Amino acid sequence: MVPAVAGAAALSKPSRHPKTGIFQYRKRVPEHLRAIVGRREEKRSLGTRDPDEARIRHAVAERECLKRWRSLGHGQVDLNVRQCRAIAGELCLRRIAEFEDDVEDPMPWRDELLRLQCERKALTEGPSPSAETLEGLLRAKAVRDFLENRGLAASAATRLRLLRLTTDTFEKAASYLEKAASGNYGDTTAFGFPPISALEAADPAVPMLEAWGSYVKQRGTGNATQKRWLPVLTKFVAFAGTDDLARITRKDVLAWKAHLLETELDPRTISDVYLASVKAVLGQASVDGHIGSNPAERIRVAYRKKPRTREQGFTRDEAYFVLDHCSRIDPTGMSRDRAAALRWVPWLCAYSGARVGEITQMRPCDIYRTGRDLVMMRITPEAGTQKGGSFRDLAIHSHLIAQGFLGYVLACGQKPLFYDPARARKDPDPVKLSAKAGERLAAWIRSIGISDPRVQPNHAWRHRFASLTRDIGMRLDFAELAMGHAPNGASKAYGNHWPVFVKKQIELIEPYEMPNLPLLDAAEISLQIAELSNCPRSTGQPAADAAAIFGWKKGFRVPEPKSQRAP
Repeated sequence: MVPAVAGAAALSKPSRHPKTGIFQYRKRVPEHLRAIVGRREEKRSLGTRDPDEARIRHAVAERECLKRWRSLGHGQVDLNVRQCRAIAGELCLRRIAEFEDDVEDPMPWRDELLRLQCERKALTEGPSPSAETLEGLLRAKAVRDFLENRGLAASAATRLRLLRLTTDTFEKAASYLEKAASGNYGDTTAFGFPPISALEAADPAVPMLEAWGSYVKQRGTGNATQKRWLPVLTKFVAFAGTDDLARITRKDVLAWKAHLLETELDPRTISDVYLASVKAVLGQASVDGHIGSNPAERIRVAYRKKPRTREQGFTRDEAYFVLDHCSRIDPTGMSRDRAAALRWVPWLCAYSGARVGEITQMRPCDIYRTGRDLVMMRITPEAGTQKGGSFRDLAIHSHLIAQGFLGYVLACGQKPLFYDPARARKDPDPVKLSAKAGERLAAWIRSIGISDPRVQPNHAWRHRFASLTRDIGMRLDFAELAMGHAPNGASKAYGNHWPVFVKKQIELIEPYEMPNLPLLDAAEISLQIAELSNCPRSTGQPAADAAAIFGWKKGFRVPEPKSQRAP
């Protein structure tokens, strides 16, 4: 297996030459390529002192360098005779172009012609020349530089063939320049060299996994998409019989589509996952110049949407049914985080429109108060993952605060609100743990009686929230913000939604009032809001047990700070 150029792919910056001030491109050669490249560091001048221009030239040099290293890392290649003649011809034409405009004295070219004839005789007669002899030939450096710049690690047989052929073409160049020195300029097209495009067949392979890694890095693909797409790409490679994207044809993709349509997969899944993943990676490889056009372009699956026989969101009765069970959850035998997820996550979704995964990944530091004592929650990719990659601040509904949610937040200390990394069996990845918390919540909602397969137990809150926003006249731009949708139009991307405005919009939602639901009084609420300034954003507090977390059922009240207690 060829080692990846991972260590070399780390981003570098233009560096100034200490004496001239001209920017340079410098990059350490990966250890497994040093013997092939012949040095420990790649270094070249960028030819400018302008920082902006240097960044542009550096990016070009970086791309060329990494492409060449990737090719070298795939081992030596054997070029056919036509490809070798194309290289030899290209070197001949370059040598002529370098000297023909200023050539005056024919004698140096006569001497070079004689030397080349002697070298050709040494190559074609007698024993095979040694490596040292080959490297000392007149055109050896030109051949070596050309192969390196093209990212080709030629085999010994290919190098010998190239040196023999370039002997002939360099003789033609010397003869041409000798005549040009006397004013006799000929026609180089008469040489009849194969076009350099003949080398395209020798272009390096483009492994699927490397192309996938490049796609993920450039697009910032989320963990959920990576988890869903990578197995699909692996299946496609197995079906196509090659992991080289340069060898994938449109016929391969069409055969893949036909094969999938014969399976039991839903046509929409084939379109949105199985074809979309292949099309995206091939498209990025095409944009990056690793392959030609995208062979999967314009290949689609036509499908009809399933007819809807009910609304996608919870009905009023279903919403009250779930929230009532949440408010009466018995934490006995449950872990702190699991019981809290059942108790609070559906309420938070009902009053915010946020995704379940965005709620289950929250930390105590994501709940804060503003200078006007407005209680906010920040949904941010720093907590785990975030579709779109941008944070947003939402106000916490006063009905949730009255139920004692802030008391639970304060009791959590520095631990995440709805999962516990200490209980992870393998990888304590917040994204995976919070996703698991969401899955358990969905299963629990099914278990209490929401069994209609036409409604998704977690996602239904977002559909209901969207319906509510229209019914109560909530501002459309805020409704889109609350649900994490990208602004529709450039003008809507300007400015921010400030806390007072956000609070007013959230409070338009009428409380889900229920009989026998314990609520804190105004004084207790004020104390909890005041405590937020001392929550784990600055100082840690020990986590409470389940009884303390759900202490509001027994008249729970946050203790007053000592400075405020009556004497």
